[in-house]
Amino acid sequence: MELSLSNLSASERRIILESVYIIENSSSVDTIIGRADLIFPMIFKNQGKSPNQIDLQESIDHYKKMYYDKIITPTQVLMISGARLINYHSFVLENLLRALELFLAEQNQTIKALKSKKAQIKRLDKCYSTIQSVKFALATMKTIDTDKAFETLDNGMKFIDNQIMELNKA
Repeated sequence: MELSLSNLSASERRIILESVYIIENSSSVDTIIGRADLIFPMIFKNQGKSPNQIDLQESIDHYKKMYYDKIITPTQVLMISGARLINYHSFVLENLLRALELFLAEQNQTIKALKSKKAQIKRLDKCYSTIQSVKFALATMKTIDTDKAFETLDNGMKFIDNQIMELNKA
């Protein structure tokens, strides 16, 4: 059993390092929500603890060996360090909104390329369900950044409404 001032095991620190990387780089809302749900309990139990610097460095070194082509971000280090500086919910929200904007932009291009109305409607349904997933995730978060979030969600709904209007014209 690992002895540390931190409540995290070495494997939990590695999971957090990889999950934070995925959250910061994924364009999938579902992936971000899943990873955030996975690591939140680990981060919460570690917040405010003072981890052993040797444990932290060993986790970082192990991560670098496994993923030699990835650069560790300051957020990854903060998440495993137990720092109270990071607002976990704002971090997740920021990345959810980034992924949602990317997703909607991709879907817009795809919808324009689709020939059948049925396929376009199916894509719009997918957009709608993704926006609903983000709304649900937002409802469970404690953050002050909700204005930007709701603005992004409203823009997503306007995108769907505009696409439906275009389909009805055709």
